[in-house]
Amino acid sequence: MKSFKNAVNKGYYGIETDIRMTKDGKFVLSHDDSLSRVFGVDMKVSKNNLDELKKVTNGEIVTLEEFLEFMSSQKEIPYIELKSMASSDYPNVKENVESFLNILSQYHYVSKTDNSLSCYVISFYEEYIDVIREKDKNICIDLISSSKNIDINYLLDNDLGLDWKLSCANSSTVKNLMNKGVSVDLWVVNNKYDASKVIDWGVRTITTDEYYF
Repeated sequence: MKSFKNAVNKGYYGIETDIRMTKDGKFVLSHDDSLSRVFGVDMKVSKNNLDELKKVTNGEIVTLEEFLEFMSSQKEIPYIELKSMASSDYPNVKENVESFLNILSQYHYVSKTDNSLSCYVISFYEEYIDVIREKDKNICIDLISSSKNIDINYLLDNDLGLDWKLSCANSSTVKNLMNKGVSVDLWVVNNKYDASKVIDWGVRTITTDEYYF
């Protein structure tokens, strides 16, 4: 949670994180399925229960509920990337995505209403996006892409934004997408030159690992 608190203190617009499903159907924050890179433990999120993951990380692995509790208390905007929405004991992706949406709703992070908080759900996987859009017509969803070939009709038909890899983007394509009503975030923008350049293109947001912007 320390990195999230640092980002809040820096005044960033939003905070991005990734979620995966544990063996017993809980959601935890983890970029990788394996805990080896961050925690030095050779265990997979998808093959272990939450209490086991909490134990081997000394409680440091964060659940979706813990993250949303913090974000809502700070009135911050979460960008939640759906990495893996199934496990060996919970293989039904549609049901799992619906469970995810139910958790968001508990923290008022679903449909835009007078009492709701802003939230972006992002994913590479159209399967996840289609289930979410079917259930909620208003929640902000971005398709993540590392391809230069973008299906703009899919984005427009489903009212999606685009989280696009910086190396795939250029000024004319970004401006064309924005003019047609597709909001664009670019990732990962980790130097001031690139940040200044893409802001001039008119992007909605940039995703960065750095604190100095």
